[in-house]
Amino acid sequence: MNTDSEKNILFTAESGEEKQKGALPCQIFPSAIQNKEQARRSSFTGDEGGQVVLKNSSEDAAAAVNTLLRAGKSVSLITEGEYRGSFLCSYEDWNSVAGEYVLSGTGVTSELPEAEKLAKAPVVYITGKPGKSSAGFVQTTLVSGAYEYNYDRQALEQMGFTVTENAAEADLILGASALDSAGLAAVQKGTAYIGYGSKAVSSAVKLFPKGTLVRESAGGGAMDALAYVTYPDETLVNASYIAEGDDIFYGYGAGYFAAVPDGAEILVRLDSSKGILEGFLPSSGAHYRDFLNNSIQGISYQGKGAGDTELDVVLFANTLTNKTHQRDEYAFLSNAAFASVIE
Repeated sequence: MNTDSEKNILFTAESGEEKQKGALPCQIFPSAIQNKEQARRSSFTGDEGGQVVLKNSSEDAAAAVNTLLRAGKSVSLITEGEYRGSFLCSYEDWNSVAGEYVLSGTGVTSELPEAEKLAKAPVVYITGKPGKSSAGFVQTTLVSGAYEYNYDRQALEQMGFTVTENAAEADLILGASALDSAGLAAVQKGTAYIGYGSKAVSSAVKLFPKGTLVRESAGGGAMDALAYVTYPDETLVNASYIAEGDDIFYGYGAGYFAAVPDGAEILVRLDSSKGILEGFLPSSGAHYRDFLNNSIQGISYQGKGAGDTELDVVLFANTLTNKTHQRDEYAFLSNAAFASVIE
């Protein structure tokens, strides 16, 4: 037993009054509150009063942009130069969200970067939402089994996106689940689409002439990889990663594209000149060496699809939202969403 001098002491946040540990379960150190407040402060450098480059460096950046767009504020997506993939807004609008989100901004008053205005906050349709149960708890199917849908839903919530259940109203169709009938119809009519992982890609294959899009797995039992990557073709979907020098990429699924349609841009490719950082990849896998050999992980395609459709799709061989742990990959989703609403 502790003596009086050995008691664990906590302080109430309001008064600083000493209490014995356990007396009030909700007590916390004042310093914890102070540190939390400090951690939430946005950083700003450069000139005040003009325009601000809002760095596209986190889900908070996406959420802040969505907040501004829903409020009718003017936000542009930077399309050229060192800040390509980040956003441009007024200093006044920056200040309106800098206290709510953790952001990084640079003030500019001359030589503004080239940018395209975003027409509105993107509306997103998530593929694969299950129907209600016919008996018992009507949302049973949504609670137990709809893993990919729920991972996607939570990722979009973290980034502040508006989600619709009407694919015809969406600016972007998105998901790790297979394309459902409504999502497929919208994509075939030209709505932008980003799909990722084995289920999504298996359904997306039907968007193209047979044999032009092929996904392979490293082998039976292969699960994931954290690897160095390159970005052969720069688009607005991967521009923020290139600007940051972020050359590390994670994917659950251990897949790759063995064939891609003519005209597809290669967004992400494994860098075989550097070793895998982490991976569950049995070396006995049929395509183990193919996976490691500069395999294609992500593509973008705009053009004709099967049945003379016009497609605007981004596909990744592996997950981007698995268990909502992949927050460094979320920007591929938000970048695709914002690119879909450029005026």
